[in-house]
Amino acid sequence: MKKVEIAVKNIVNNRPVKNRDVLINPESLKLYKNLKELEKIK
Repeated sequence: MKKVEIAVKNIVNNRPVKNRDVLINPESLKLYKNLKELEKIK
């Protein structure tokens, strides 16, 4: 899995993101938090 995919997976599953420092724009992770569409995928 790519580092960004791991970060998004953690956000979707309400887990802390440990690798924020490797992301160019870590603020973009906020877009994935609490998305109803992604809750079905879990």
